Parts: sequence; structure tokens; C-alpha cells
Amino acid sequence: MRIGVCSQYYTNPPAQKINFTGVLHVDPKTGNINDSWFNRDRKILQEAADEIKTTFPNGADVLIYGCSTGEENISFKMFLPDGKYRAIGYDTSADALRIGKRGVYTVFSNWYDSYLLPSVSKSQLKQNYPSEYQELLELREKFHDMMYEVPASREYKDINNKSAYISLKCENPDFVERFYCLHNAYRSQIDLRLGNFMNVGQVRKENPVGGIFFRNAIYHMCNNNVNEVLNYNALPGVFKNKNLLMDYLINGVYKTLDKGGIFVLGNHLKEHLFLTDETTPKENVVNFCDTPFYVESNKNHREHKFLKCFKESPLLQALLKGGRFEPIGFSEVTTYHCKVKVPVIFKKIR
Repeated sequence: MRIGVCSQYYTNPPAQKINFTGVLHVDPKTGNINDSWFNRDRKILQEAADEIKTTFPNGADVLIYGCSTGEENISFKMFLPDGKYRAIGYDTSADALRIGKRGVYTVFSNWYDSYLLPSVSKSQLKQNYPSEYQELLELREKFHDMMYEVPASREYKDINNKSAYISLKCENPDFVERFYCLHNAYRSQIDLRLGNFMNVGQVRKENPVGGIFFRNAIYHMCNNNVNEVLNYNALPGVFKNKNLLMDYLINGVYKTLDKGGIFVLGNHLKEHLFLTDETTPKENVVNFCDTPFYVESNKNHREHKFLKCFKESPLLQALLKGGRFEPIGFSEVTTYHCKVKVPVIFKKIR
């Protein structure tokens, strides 16, 4: 397979269409609920924002791929609200972008970002999150600087999956839901566009590009469903060599980023542990149970302990090749209580 094969498959509409998986939407392929929320892995968002602000004091664009309805764009801007920095989101789903461009979002109780609700008292925050209390208060203030509450409307009924939403309400008799709209002052700083990460190297730059985010989504592109029931079927013959695919993607990232810019990954297991492919050299093959990500006490892990995996991630190999990037930010893999530290922020150094 030549690297050029990838680009011919992914010129405008993408050949592998990933279905819209916004807030509480059910993936029609698997029936699994795909959730989303504000400030996911906020430590990394803060570190990324600080790095971009330091390296690009005069402003820059930040490209966020797999943006869905735009929660990550807004979350990033909460950490870097200066108008000199624009968060441009790309997604392959026109439905997600249509909802996101309305600029209306829900926040509800018993969810990961419920601390943003004004109805959650400071005493509740302090009791539930003693070590993060001050940080969450500040984030809530930043959120409400950017967003204002709007009345519930039938127009917004498609924001959440109906059955999952009803299930949440039934489980929580004190369920609270609020709708928030993005202030006009921020709308010019958050732009949502149709686009595919496979075409990252073809972006027509409008300003310096200080960051590219593609968090917890690369595995969609190469059927890397490590220890999961999720299965995004790859096109036959296209993703037979993950090393070539990762080289192609990272070459595009390198071409698009300005010097000093950063590439930000997610901290999901599937972003850092890759199933082998037909071309993987034997010396780079290891059983899942022999990786640092394996948790013996987890039944699902035990059932898949002999899955063949890359000893060294093809994504990491592509990033470190030729001394073009260096890791500067780390996070812990979140799947199944795994405590392995992984690099998630890479800086373009030459």
C-alpha cells in the first residue's frame, strides 16, 4: 500500500463516514451511547492553552478535529478566552455541525460537568470535590462568562438522545437540566466546519496554527478497538498498515502546525495501545497481558489477554520520527482504572 492511497480515499466527502456521536447520541452501528461533556481532561486543556499562549503571544488558530457539536471548542476557549485565539472545529457529521452552529448546549445533573450548574451549591461542590473545589468554582465562572441561560424549547429537542435522556431522568428524581447559549462576543472565535482529519495536511491556513487537537478519535480511523465491543469497520484494503497510516496523518499535522505548535491526543487506551495489523513485524508484537495497560482484576481484560498488540505504538513512532516532535504533556489512561501515564501533548520543535 502506498501512502498516497489514503489521500485519494479522503477527498471531500470522506469514504469512511463516522456517524454523529454528540451528547448522549446512540451510535446506530453498535447501540452504544457516546457521551460528551465540557472540560474533558481539563488539566490537558489548561496545559495546552498555556503553551499556545506562551509560544504565540500575538494569536493563533487552534484546529479541533472530531469537534462534534463544539463542546471541546468552547472548553478550550474557557482556558484561553483572549480574542486573538480562534478555535476552529472540524467534523465529518453535518448533523453535529448543524446542532453546534446554533450555539445552544445542555448541562444537567448527575453528569461529568454538572458542577457548571448554578443550582449546585458551593457546599455541595466542596463536599463532592474537596481537592478540586477551587478549580471547579473558577471553571464555572468562566463558563458563565461565555454562556447565558435560555429557556427550554422544542427547537432543541434533538440535542440529546431521547431514550438515554429519559433514562437519566428516571434514575434521578431531582434531575435538573439547563440550556445555555454562546454569547455573541465569542461566536467569531469559535468556528465549526465540515472536515476530516485525513485531510489535515491540506488545510489552507488563514493564521498561524498553534495547535491541532484530535483527542480520542484516531482509533476510529484504523479499527483499533482494543478490548471493546465497539467496532468501526475499516474499508477493505485501506488500513492494512497502521504505520503507514500514522505516518500519513502525522506528516499532515507537521505540515500544518507552525514551529512551536502542539498536537494534542486523548488519554483513552485505544489511542495508545494498537492492535497489530497484517504487516506488523514479529519483534514489535506483544500480547495484551504483557503490556502495562493490562489489569488482571478486570474480567474484560482477562478475556482478551492474548490480543496481539504493537509493543511500540505506531502513532508514537510516527510522532518521534526524525526529531520533529517532543512530548511535553502527560495524562493517565482512563480505561478500566488503568494508571499508566501516557504522552498526550507533542510540540513541533523544528
